[in-house]
Amino acid sequence: MIDKNIPIVFLAILPVYIDGCGSGTELIDIKGESVIIKSAVKSILKKILKEYVVDINALKNKYAKSLGIKNAIPLPLTRDFTLIPLKTRKPMVLKDSAYGYIYYEKIKKVFDNGISCTLDLGNYKIKNTSKESIC
Repeated sequence: MIDKNIPIVFLAILPVYIDGCGSGTELIDIKGESVIIKSAVKSILKKILKEYVVDINALKNKYAKSLGIKNAIPLPLTRDFTLIPLKTRKPMVLKDSAYGYIYYEKIKKVFDNGISCTLDLGNYKIKNTSKESIC
């Protein structure tokens, strides 16, 4: 069973640094409310994928070749709930994640900020640190 603090449908899961703790995850629920979790994005994502009975390795094998990418692949969880990877920070340490995941179908508009982009998800806006990954 998924942790009671982790909803199975959300706008985004983003890597953040937590003072005194290190790397964690900001989870933005469907209403645009934010919760900080003291676990890495990868751990939270594994719990979510388990709830949806999704094997990330099988997804990578299926989509990586056809999309021409190896790691940052879209994760179609249901017909109307696809998570797309988005570079949202520059890692301080090699093992830290730079990528979060965004609910693709909830993206209302993308604003080009020159070297980055901002995604409007209706109740929440997310700044992307790498323009090439979405704009």
